[in-house]
Amino acid sequence: MRPLFHFGIAALSFAILSPVDAPRATAQESDGPSRSELFARFVRAPAEADLGVLGSSLPLLFRFPTHVREDGIFGIDVSHHNEDGCNCKIDWNAVADQKISFAYMKATQGALFRDAKFDNNWTALARHPKIYRGAYHFLRSAHDPIDQAKNFLARIGPLQAKDMPPCLDIEWDMVTVDGQQVDAWSNLSPEVIVDRALKWLNQVETATGRTPIIYTRQAWWKNRIKDDKTALFHRYPIWIADYSEKGLGQEIPSVPSGGDWKIWQFTEKGVLEQGIPGHVDVNIFKGSMDQFLQTFSISLTVPDPNVSKTDPVPGPNTGSTGNSGTTGGSNTGTPTTNPGSDVKKGSNLSTPNGSNSPSGSNSGAGGANAPSTALVAKATSATKRRTIKKVRFI
Repeated sequence: MRPLFHFGIAALSFAILSPVDAPRATAQESDGPSRSELFARFVRAPAEADLGVLGSSLPLLFRFPTHVREDGIFGIDVSHHNEDGCNCKIDWNAVADQKISFAYMKATQGALFRDAKFDNNWTALARHPKIYRGAYHFLRSAHDPIDQAKNFLARIGPLQAKDMPPCLDIEWDMVTVDGQQVDAWSNLSPEVIVDRALKWLNQVETATGRTPIIYTRQAWWKNRIKDDKTALFHRYPIWIADYSEKGLGQEIPSVPSGGDWKIWQFTEKGVLEQGIPGHVDVNIFKGSMDQFLQTFSISLTVPDPNVSKTDPVPGPNTGSTGNSGTTGGSNTGTPTTNPGSDVKKGSNLSTPNGSNSPSGSNSGAGGANAPSTALVAKATSATKRRTIKKVRFI
């Protein structure tokens, strides 16, 4: 028995240390590891070995709401992994009370996979007044990008005006080949990877009317897409993941080609006082809430469908208006700022700046044929009926 035992140990050691074969077409697809698991394997361990422990302005162990600062907008991202670990549901009311302003959640992966926890969380945040919701798709190398876009779009349904833009997660696509975990993108050229990503982005942008954002990591991008291809994605805001001590210490994440970033996922070790057990990914947008809303084309108003875009709403008459006077009212009103309305695909979701406001005033030149008091009263009554109503969450 003893010689056979030693032989078995030697064979096992050889198998572990042998080089990994190239991926084969028989590689099996699965949901795979979480974002934090991927980062711990490919980024954190090498970075900590090279850099050691550095001082950090943004703490790696980030606690909500204690560590939330005034110079940024903080958010989280979740998937079924967060609820599978505790066999529980996320309490979004408790989450909102801890200065968390936005939350992205995994909707789909590839052409077939759908996150089992997405529907409940997506629906819950549709009615929530404090948290802006967003959905992301994990791009698989083995599936057609158009089919993947259709899977994502079918899952999220129509976007609301207050929703974050759709997000494409493109990074390590781990598959099992001969018992080993390998990145499926490693067999494809940068040109093919870029083409597939752009096809997904174009399809989703056309369907939703929103410019998607890209979630990625510098370590993966540099190896698979190369920096010289980064300019092809210049239209899309970058959500960068960088947990390195160097990035935290300087508050400057590593971005492909040294470019700009809009959201920074700086740790996977966020902790909430209540609402989500265990750790969560933490993200920051550097800027004010107004800048946040403008950057991501989030609108807090919805136009009245009964008001024609080409027929301005008449405002209260503040002067003697003749035939040559303006009857549309000046655009000086302040729009309603209640979020939560549904919008149709392809709608313009930019925040209105008071255009066609019902509170505008007419200042036309006086004329001989001024309207009667009855007509003025009728116009004023119409104005009241056509005033944009506040929208409650659905």
